[in-house]
Amino acid sequence: MQSILFVSADLETRADALRVAECLFPGKTLCFSDLNEACLADVAMVVADIDGASGKDLNAFKAKFDRHPGIQRLGLADFSKRKDQVQAKAIGVSEVVDRRTGTRQLVSMIRDQLGTYGQPLLAADTPENTAQAVMAGCAVLEDASVAAVLNSVLPIGAAATMHRKIGDALETDGLDALLEAVQSHHSHTFCHSMLVTVYAVAFAEALGLPEEERAFIGAGALIHDLGKVRIPLSILDKPGKLDDREMAVIKKHPVFGRELVEQRSDVPKKIVDMMVSHHEYLDGSGYPAGLTADQIGLDVRIITICDIYAALTERRSYKESYSPRQAFAVLLEMKGKIDQALLKQFRPVVFPADVNVPRRGASLRVASGG
Repeated sequence: MQSILFVSADLETRADALRVAECLFPGKTLCFSDLNEACLADVAMVVADIDGASGKDLNAFKAKFDRHPGIQRLGLADFSKRKDQVQAKAIGVSEVVDRRTGTRQLVSMIRDQLGTYGQPLLAADTPENTAQAVMAGCAVLEDASVAAVLNSVLPIGAAATMHRKIGDALETDGLDALLEAVQSHHSHTFCHSMLVTVYAVAFAEALGLPEEERAFIGAGALIHDLGKVRIPLSILDKPGKLDDREMAVIKKHPVFGRELVEQRSDVPKKIVDMMVSHHEYLDGSGYPAGLTADQIGLDVRIITICDIYAALTERRSYKESYSPRQAFAVLLEMKGKIDQALLKQFRPVVFPADVNVPRRGASLRVASGG
């Protein structure tokens, strides 16, 4: 998917509609004054919030994008000010949205023009059940992301059916086929959430948990990182290593997740717990609340193991992924932090032949998870 350029006069006062779009679609955010030719590489669309922009800013914007007619222009303006609407049209935007109330409309326009961000491009030889499971999971995850930022009803029912689709794919195609398909996704966020879901469903089946519990775990795994919709994709899908400021923002996602669902009666508490507490450790050293063992239930313990394992083994352009044995060794060294008895039951999920897993030295660092 090509990227979007989000432009405003002042990044601190940019429209909420722009902030939401930044979290749902790939792109970069700039001030009018920072626009240059280099910014336009691979850009399919520009969304300009003209509030506060000077005549000089707007004239320069029009001149620049008139030289790039293939880049679609959308505008945000204050509809209570006739002048703003006229100015938006004058700079060549094809559609103008009210910057105060047009968040839903802007998201819909971008999706209509550029397509959905959540769908992966799977290899032609991907097995049928695997393809169906991955496509369905990504569709639910994208619908959940959009619903979360627009304060609509979350697709919890659809998420709760994912364990069946993934279970069918596991039975017919095996774990490796699912992992390969999921890791073809262009988005780090979608890839990680789907990896955690695949591992969690496989783990729940291996534990022999009842159908209802598997449904909760599958749904909770799929949206465990939903709080990340409050974080721009420019950070989430950054091709390089995150800096300290960006990492601090990422670590807020469990709190963001709680804020998104705490007032929603349609989200079961079990799922809320998985969203908010999957970075908690048994010894109280986790976040965001510093919970201890007696406060952390089975579902959360399962998601935590799967989350860390997925983060260690998934492929990223800026880091070397750990082998399954290396990743499992890191989990073994987290004694006191994660449930070691449960971890032993996770081993046959990722090592079907139950091969002995060697311990590694302290040089292996613990991943932060998703």
